[in-house]
Amino acid sequence: EDSKIVPVSFARYYYRAEAPWHEEQKRGGLDVRFARPGWILGPGSWFKRFFWEPYILSGNVPCYGEGKQMMSVIHLSDCAAMIDTLSREGVSGQNLNIFSGNPVSQAEFSSLMAEILEAEVEYIPQSILKRRFGSTVTDALCSSSAMVTGFPEMHKITGAEFSNTRSMLSDVIRLLKNKQGILPDTP
Repeated sequence: EDSKIVPVSFARYYYRAEAPWHEEQKRGGLDVRFARPGWILGPGSWFKRFFWEPYILSGNVPCYGEGKQMMSVIHLSDCAAMIDTLSREGVSGQNLNIFSGNPVSQAEFSSLMAEILEAEVEYIPQSILKRRFGSTVTDALCSSSAMVTGFPEMHKITGAEFSNTRSMLSDVIRLLKNKQGILPDTP
């Protein structure tokens, strides 16, 4: 949690915006705490755009690059619960890596999703990804973020509902399947 921050992809933009808060945390004038989530798994955002929609269009689950990049994943509801735990149970100035279960490679992530959906995995080379979406998205989907924590008690206090990637994926896929064809997309 207190390792040097090396922002990648979209995090470069967040980091610049957070700079005054990082300075204030160092100064110690205010109780500034940072929740540092891994890949937040919910029925929207990156998962919907880069995994669910390609599956809907092709019938295959994508895996980007070689699939060796590591992912620390957390279900959206468990992420909110862990941030709440940090705010109530954490100490002044504490940072907390927000994830649940063990890190998985993107190949494992895509394989689990394909297994749940009874589909195949389709590997998308970085060069194609970069042509389609640019460098920032390519960096995000092809970088590793295997998180650990120095505060396992915080994770335990939270009591994650979804403790492994399979259970997270199963729930989010269920939510997306229930939404599919029932509700119109909102602007």
